Amino acid sequence: MGDWLRGDRFPQRLEQLLILVREIRAHAERTGEAHLEAALFDPGRWRIAYRAEARRRAGDTRTATRTAQAQAALAKGRPGRLLRELGAQSAAFDLEVHRAFLPEEEGSDALPLLPPYLPRAHDRLLADVVDHAAAGTSALAVLVGGSSTGKTRALWEALAVLREQPVEWRLWHPLAPSRPEALLSGVPDIGAHTIVWLNEAQEYLSDPVLGERVAAGLRALLRDTDRFPVLVLATLWPEHWQRLTARLDPDAHAQARALLGEGVRVRVPDSFTAADASVLLGTGTDSRLRRARDRAANGEITQYLAGVPVLLQRYEDAPADARALLDAAIDARRLGWGTDLPARFLADAASGYLSAADWDRHGERWPVSALRDTDEHRGGFRGPLTRVRPRPQPGEPATVDRPVYRLADALEEHGRRIRAYTFPAETFWTAALVHADPPTMIALAESAEARGLYRTQVRLLATAALSHAAAATELVDSLVVFVVGARDEASRWAAAAVPLSDPGPLAQFLWFLRFKVQYEAIAILLNRGPGRRADLHDPVGVAHLVDRLHECARHAGCPEPERAAAHTELATLLNRHPDWDLDTADPESITEFANTLRGSGTDVPAAQPLPEYRPDADTSDTQEQEEEEPTVASAVAARLRQLVEAENDQALTALLAGQPARRVPVTDADGVARLLHQLWWLTLFHAADDVRQLAWDEGATLFIERRPWENVGLTDSAGVALLLRWLDQHSPLWTNEPDWLLHQLEQSQEPLYLHQRDQPHRDAQHLAWLWEKAVLGRLATRAAEVTLTDARGVASLLTVMSEPTLNCPPGVARAAAARLLERNPAHHVLPLGTDHDRYAPEELIRALRNVGDQEAASHLEQRAFAAGAYTVIMRGEHQDYGLLPDGTRSPAWGWSDVVPPHSADVTSTPGRGEPA
Repeated sequence: MGDWLRGDRFPQRLEQLLILVREIRAHAERTGEAHLEAALFDPGRWRIAYRAEARRRAGDTRTATRTAQAQAALAKGRPGRLLRELGAQSAAFDLEVHRAFLPEEEGSDALPLLPPYLPRAHDRLLADVVDHAAAGTSALAVLVGGSSTGKTRALWEALAVLREQPVEWRLWHPLAPSRPEALLSGVPDIGAHTIVWLNEAQEYLSDPVLGERVAAGLRALLRDTDRFPVLVLATLWPEHWQRLTARLDPDAHAQARALLGEGVRVRVPDSFTAADASVLLGTGTDSRLRRARDRAANGEITQYLAGVPVLLQRYEDAPADARALLDAAIDARRLGWGTDLPARFLADAASGYLSAADWDRHGERWPVSALRDTDEHRGGFRGPLTRVRPRPQPGEPATVDRPVYRLADALEEHGRRIRAYTFPAETFWTAALVHADPPTMIALAESAEARGLYRTQVRLLATAALSHAAAATELVDSLVVFVVGARDEASRWAAAAVPLSDPGPLAQFLWFLRFKVQYEAIAILLNRGPGRRADLHDPVGVAHLVDRLHECARHAGCPEPERAAAHTELATLLNRHPDWDLDTADPESITEFANTLRGSGTDVPAAQPLPEYRPDADTSDTQEQEEEEPTVASAVAARLRQLVEAENDQALTALLAGQPARRVPVTDADGVARLLHQLWWLTLFHAADDVRQLAWDEGATLFIERRPWENVGLTDSAGVALLLRWLDQHSPLWTNEPDWLLHQLEQSQEPLYLHQRDQPHRDAQHLAWLWEKAVLGRLATRAAEVTLTDARGVASLLTVMSEPTLNCPPGVARAAAARLLERNPAHHVLPLGTDHDRYAPEELIRALRNVGDQEAASHLEQRAFAAGAYTVIMRGEHQDYGLLPDGTRSPAWGWSDVVPPHSADVTSTPGRGEPA
């Protein structure tokens, strides 16, 4: 701060300066001096002044001229376009900003392409990230929100600051040949002052083959000080954010989670507040805004402008042939296909979504009329499935004869919900085998496995393995190949069929064969000459192949012929080093190449001077995970437990003396149950008399005066089950003092007590016992109306209610369980559970069967299978051959039943597309 005041340094982050201004203002208010120069404390003025000074400092004429000249020379080979070339509003649509509808009324032609924009809270947070990049430091911003909430438009508006910079920025939107491939190939060439535009970032980070490499490349780019500043702008739906940041086993997205943790998450709300909507309407005379305000439900103005209500209505009202195409497109997107859907795939896949009668009615015009229907603009809105024309790569012909279509993302989001529990038609999978590329097949195979479609999974992986070595590893590693006893046969087949050009996946496949003791397959693979056929452009892949061949050559358990073959191939590969055409534009890859060679004991070829390995610190396991704020009751319980473990009786006494039981809300059943348990434990087991007495008093207050059985909320079924079980097992701590308890109940005129008091009873102990039963009965009755989305919570409730020892009035628990079952939880729960609770559906299925509701259990099981929980529910089943595409049990099958027929005779020929 002293350097700032002396003018030696300029603040690099605006938010640091604003924090200092707020602190000074707070001090001035405390000392009564805030009235002297009130304008000095206005953060808006400081923001404007900061940006002006940043521009002035960056605007030195000589520096700007030299920078511009240098960048002009360097920019020729850099990805992206100059930002000033993207100033027109029409350029926003190339970056996938949604088009707003154009009303069919006079004067609509004069409306701007983009409606007026109102900056909101998330725009201010995004502006801080952009300012950070403009000041010279690389940054990542991820806008997280639902479909059509204005994420991409917000990014577009944020570019205005960078257009004003004296140093020209470039913007790169990697798209072809696929999004992750484009990004990986272009990242090494990115220079300073580049915006990397990652709309729908899950398309880059979720790719089963390349996603983690994409994330690692972006992390390296953001840390590379030689290329500062770079600004990465991304968008994600909330469900994609949750999936990419969850810690699962196996951890498929470790790099993606680390990348997202290093950036700034900007939440975009689903709707406008009433105040925001009023301000927006005051920004101009655009008739679309007035219509959106008057007709949009729940303030969802951006969704209305993008035509979402009309879009969903078109889906619901679509004729059978168009609906079949839309459902096939939805299934493709939710099961792993990219954004561009080939027309031929859609036509072949959707034929199975039509009934026999509909096929007879539409077959002659199929699919031309249906595609025309889904692509048609109506009422100023785009169609739900529109044709797109991807720009060809330099030197490639335009794909006029291979039309592709793109599903509206709002319909995709809607379709993911309504079709989540539906199996795709069998024609979907047969069409994918013909039209999908290998990475797509691998993604679809993962979805097929999750649904128990094991035959389909194996066919997809086997077909993809003919062009992609990563698919060969997935194929041989699949559980079902082991279950049906075909791993040896599959390994030999894959070793003979896999292409040898990509060294990285090939190295992984070789390692896996050795790990699974598939020596015959190793012999087949090595006899095909991977050392002379591997492509040498990828330094990391070449290094890994060298490493795996070296391991195989020296591994004592490997038979001598295979060891000799590995040694021969290793020598062949190393002897090619004068021809190595390593991609030196990626220093980290070259460094890893050198380190891997040295680590394997292989001499580094003299023709390639390689750097020493100096790894950056990997922060992937140290990122703080975003956690939900604990409820007040659970926070008090946790604090009590911490103080007990720390043996801090003074702080423990002070906390209890503050009467937390009177202050905590009792709507949270889980928190109340945990706090009651902690107070119960302190009452019985703490050594200090004063602590035990305070805990007794607080527990009595929470249990008796706050009436949790009547006041807890019903949205947390697991919490309600926990509270019901706890009260059943531990409430006698207070009911065993009947005279004291009845006095308290009489004083408070507790309704349940008053009712029991007027019933026949023997003595005070019996009356206290009757009241306790009534309390449990009341909570059980209320529990039958809980929210039904949490499978584990509903399972816990059913289990507790079915226990014969539950201390409820006769028949109450049984009636509550019957009411819960009557509400059909099998139809309402989330059959996939959550990312952190994958086994919850299995528990509910078991609970339903235990209470005798076999029909509901079977219904939930089928929903869970279709949603992708088959492998979770059926784990441990032996000789499980999976399901047929319609969801019925598959008969037994073997490798010869599913191997791709066009490749069944592969023995030692090169992989498809590979030169001999």
